[in-house]
Amino acid sequence: MGWTATGNTNITVNAAVTLALDQTYFMHVRAINAAALTSTWRCSDGVAISSSGAGDTTDPTWGVAVCRDGTGADETNTTSLTTLSANWDAATDNITAAASLVYSYAIGTTAGGTETLGWTALAAGITTMTNATLPLTVGQIYYVSVIATDAANNSSISLISDGITVAAAGTDITVPTWGVNAKVRDGLTGTDATSQTSLTSLSANWDAASDETTAAASLVYSYAIGTTAGGTNTVAWTNLTAGVKTVTKTGLTLSLNTTYYFTVKARDAANNWSAVKNSNGIVVLKAGTTSNLTNVKVGNNGQILSSTKQMTFTNITSKATLKIYTLSGKLVRTLTEGNGSISWDGKDEKGKDVSRGVYMYNLKDTSGNKRHGKIAVKR
Repeated sequence: MGWTATGNTNITVNAAVTLALDQTYFMHVRAINAAALTSTWRCSDGVAISSSGAGDTTDPTWGVAVCRDGTGADETNTTSLTTLSANWDAATDNITAAASLVYSYAIGTTAGGTETLGWTALAAGITTMTNATLPLTVGQIYYVSVIATDAANNSSISLISDGITVAAAGTDITVPTWGVNAKVRDGLTGTDATSQTSLTSLSANWDAASDETTAAASLVYSYAIGTTAGGTNTVAWTNLTAGVKTVTKTGLTLSLNTTYYFTVKARDAANNWSAVKNSNGIVVLKAGTTSNLTNVKVGNNGQILSSTKQMTFTNITSKATLKIYTLSGKLVRTLTEGNGSISWDGKDEKGKDVSRGVYMYNLKDTSGNKRHGKIAVKR
């Protein structure tokens, strides 16, 4: 567009120009006085018309994300009359990067409600909040709701915590904890089973949790069973008798070549729940079947270090698929076998480095044979 007079204003809007995507445009300005003398021109630093987000009408999604009350593992009680915290797993979007998603949270006395605090936006990429200026009431349950918004201003559905109760001062709000080496094992014995042929029952056993005030024999354990780590799609949360650390669930309809996972949590006398702990899964095989993935080796002792950029699964004797999950069951990466091996470089599906920590892998071949376990990223 050529030089255009705007009068004596220093603001101009032109809605009649046709602009192109992925092009940068620069505005030039000059002044003309009453004697028709023209100044030198000045140029803006440009504005880019980006195609990123153009036509994007897809909302961010949560997948298997969870919103937890507190700053770490999910908390059930607090004695503060002014402060609530929450943290949640990241949402995903088809265009906007995870670090650029903007989260907003609200707090209410009903699940999804905003009675206590209306929607409040955080800086991009932040997946935790703490608000220390709230008017909280003893005996009331408060719920934190979170939505994710992408660069095109599409918002997800609400992700809602399971609620936290404000207890009177002096109330026991310390949750039971698991020891460093505590495990949930598939099967009834102390040895972790990796496969079974029963199509109607599943068993598990686990090490005891501990609590500051409740004796170990008085802790109540609850378990669930799912086809993903942390899942509850096979058996919903079920409480056991106090002190019981083993279970056999009968009357199930299980599927061949499917891996099932137990998830266990502990509750103390004050109704505080521990963090959940998952088994590493047990696969249901046809009677007489032996997995041909038993000789698979995991390189670097199952670790990715700064000096070792990847880990390789070798001795894979048939076409197989490797899936990497977070401990909460969120799929991180899917890879396929090539020439008897599969290598993982510690990146997710978008090519970004995953965070340090422990992950679970599930290796499955075309015959339905499976192998699973844990690996670590320590770089």
